[in-house]
Amino acid sequence: MLRRLCISAALLLVGAPASASAAAMTMHEVQRGDTLWALARARGCTVEQVRKANDLPRGGLRVGMTLRLPSCAPAKARVHVVAAGDTLSKIGRRYDVEVAALREANGLRSDVIRVGQRLTLPGAAPPKIRMVSGQSVGAPQKGTLHEGAQLPRSKAYYRRRIPRTFAAAHVIDQVTQAVDAVKAAHPRAGRLAIGDLSDEDGGPLSGHNSHQSGRDVDLGLYFKKAPAGYPKEFVAASKGTLDVAAMWTLIDTLYAQSKKPGGPTKIFLDYAIQKQIVQYARSQKVSKAKLKKIFSYPDGRWAKGRLVQHLRNHHDHLHVRFGCPPKDERCKGG
Repeated sequence: MLRRLCISAALLLVGAPASASAAAMTMHEVQRGDTLWALARARGCTVEQVRKANDLPRGGLRVGMTLRLPSCAPAKARVHVVAAGDTLSKIGRRYDVEVAALREANGLRSDVIRVGQRLTLPGAAPPKIRMVSGQSVGAPQKGTLHEGAQLPRSKAYYRRRIPRTFAAAHVIDQVTQAVDAVKAAHPRAGRLAIGDLSDEDGGPLSGHNSHQSGRDVDLGLYFKKAPAGYPKEFVAASKGTLDVAAMWTLIDTLYAQSKKPGGPTKIFLDYAIQKQIVQYARSQKVSKAKLKKIFSYPDGRWAKGRLVQHLRNHHDHLHVRFGCPPKDERCKGG
């Protein structure tokens, strides 16, 4: 378990980066599996800010060394997913943003918006996806992971098995951004259970035929009220328990990512769960054409060419598979 000791800011003012907040400086003892990127992200910092705060050389971390972690708290990318009844004026009041600024940030020529549309809030930095060649080696069913990234801990989700939370960097970034999108659109959404990604070095993973090359992740479901045992365990959704609005935002975000390099190529989810989400999306006036690109439902469990496909035993979670970074010849299959 990570050990942290909060200490007085007055003792740590010297050497802290100018953009960091010394009032929330924290001491951290490096544990096996820690990465500078994950530690920096958890504090809202860049890797370079953490390096400067500790006069770190370019070499890697050493288990047992003590780091000073500043609280940088940069402006985070914020996205609002338009819901039924939303107007630019209402959204502006909610986030204290001028309507004109909303139009400019999203290239809008009028105040007309549609349900499901993703609006970037002014001042938000565009999210970045790291594309690192040579991490995901081979195929998901026969591969390894080389110097992968670890899913950082977060209040927005629960990591069920920490030794299995390693993946290619672009996978980690897209998963965390998808969860962030849900929380931005649905602040009251519960904590999401996140299951297996890959072992630190990839390779065969007990209980799975894939998850070997750092490009697979199992995501639990969003519920109106967390059922017993969740999020420590995956739980199947019974009638009326699923938070269909949050689930639609999650899948819609993954669909948007699928259009970009390294984005999701397949999502496995039980057909009956798909039905509930599609019915909600229809109620929000999402077009049939868009839904047909995403879901197998209602065209049959084995409908071809859909991002979300039916697979047995996926009634309590989604299995998301991501593609390879561009021009990465060591990464195979999708």
